[in-house]
Amino acid sequence: MTTATTLSWVWQPAISPLHILGLSGILASLAIFAYARTFRARPLGSLALLVMRLAVVVALAVVLMGPSAMPPRVQRTGKPTLIVLADTSGSMLTPECGGLSRIEFAQRQWLSREQLQELSRDYELRLMGFDEKVRRLSAQSLLAPAEKLATGRSTRLVDSVRSVLAGVPEGASETSLLVLSDGHDSDDAPVHPIALLARARGVGVHTVCLGGATFGRDIIVVALPEQQYLLADETGHIVVKVHQGGLDGTRTTLHLRSRNNHITRPIAFGDKSTVTLRLPIKEAQAGLYEYRIWVDSVEGENELGNNSQSVFLKVTARRIKVALLEGEPFWDTKFIAQSLRKDSRIELIQIMQLSHRKQSTIVTRAKGEALRVPTTAEELGSYSVIILGRGVEKLLTEKTARLLPGFVSDQGGHIVFARGRAYDDQTLAGRQIGRDIAVLEPVVWGRGVKNNLSLSLTPAGRG
Repeated sequence: MTTATTLSWVWQPAISPLHILGLSGILASLAIFAYARTFRARPLGSLALLVMRLAVVVALAVVLMGPSAMPPRVQRTGKPTLIVLADTSGSMLTPECGGLSRIEFAQRQWLSREQLQELSRDYELRLMGFDEKVRRLSAQSLLAPAEKLATGRSTRLVDSVRSVLAGVPEGASETSLLVLSDGHDSDDAPVHPIALLARARGVGVHTVCLGGATFGRDIIVVALPEQQYLLADETGHIVVKVHQGGLDGTRTTLHLRSRNNHITRPIAFGDKSTVTLRLPIKEAQAGLYEYRIWVDSVEGENELGNNSQSVFLKVTARRIKVALLEGEPFWDTKFIAQSLRKDSRIELIQIMQLSHRKQSTIVTRAKGEALRVPTTAEELGSYSVIILGRGVEKLLTEKTARLLPGFVSDQGGHIVFARGRAYDDQTLAGRQIGRDIAVLEPVVWGRGVKNNLSLSLTPAGRG
């Protein structure tokens, strides 16, 4: 908590104060001399001119002295917040910190009762742990044996830090984040985006990297599907990257197993630190499938918990049906539609309002469909995804707009705001549509422009 003191003023003269006073004196003398010459002829007019001239001289002197208002001093009346985010994944059990495991070293040096009490004197502490996900920790739980504390199967470092930062209100002052981790991110995600998020939130991020100078012998499996879903009897692929350290020349075997498949592939590292494989998958029936991928352990491995990973994939019996509704056609909508048409798993119905009376409808792979904007809950329910462009009040009736929240909450549909605010809030019809779909909008729309933004591929996109 902070309070502000009274506003204060300081003087920052443009030139030496003596020079300002001298110049002011000369100008005042000239004004008085002019007054003396004309006083007898016009006493009242001369006096008025003298007063105005002296006022100008005084104003000029004040401006040259450079008066400046200083912002009020902020006095802190409460403690700043410190968020301690500790890595609790299995890799923290690696014993390479002077005979201690990484988590034991963190417990002794940073998370001991004495250290936390010391930090509590200056900060409001929030204790959190992360592995697959972020969770709150108590001071008592940090005293548990290392084997019970570090039990996570993966280390989602970047995603966890992003989650914590997202929970800090934008503009919140005096909040810091301390991350205790060995620095291994299971998703191999880039760090730069969370650095930008921390700067936007005004949060200082401090890191403690735990680990020794020894080079361990280990194998890590990272597996990602090329597609998040497949059609029945469609062939897809899972990309598997097998990383090794300290095991040059080692051979092992990669396994992929699901309810209907068991694939094996031999791996020979040679002098390569990473081997990438692309494994084919295909399912005949619709459903959610789990694929367990693992490599056989090799002699001398420090940790076996990262030798395996599970991947989940949804298989559907029919194509995904998508409606793209655009009231103000633009080039970016055109490119979105072209990209969707290239995907053989998608049925696309694109409806555009070209003018007050003219619509354009383009159908891709959909047969026997009504070529119009859906108007009932049943018609909406036939779609998996509805993409909204701009100016949708030119296409949607109020009745249809009121059905959209139910399309998402009751029918499991998805709505994408492809071009930001989907309606014109300067028109009566647009404002009504906005009220009907407000519950679906992911953000509060603004009119500003964000600069210096960066995009990065997700782990699935990087393959």
